[in-house]
Amino acid sequence: MAEEGCVIGDVRCNTSACANDVTLNSEKPRETSVLISMAETFANYERYILQPKKTEALKVVTSSRKEIVEEDFEIYGNKITNTDTSTHLGLKRSHTISSTAE
Repeated sequence: MAEEGCVIGDVRCNTSACANDVTLNSEKPRETSVLISMAETFANYERYILQPKKTEALKVVTSSRKEIVEEDFEIYGNKITNTDTSTHLGLKRSHTISSTAE
């Protein structure tokens, strides 16, 4: 039996889906820039446009990284807005990781 679909990391995606949101996660600015470039390349290949005005960079403080270092990222040559909080589908994300609800 042939396997169909694709793999993202070690996660097999066997069904077709359409999503309008993408999250890129990285601990290093250079890796983040590479991931953004890959997303742009794939979007161009598949002939759709990412939304620069809706794109945000949310810096997260972890136990290993106590301070937020502001980095400037670009998508299609436009600066991505740095933000402390982001809300999508009613879920609020902030720059700190917490196990308790606010």
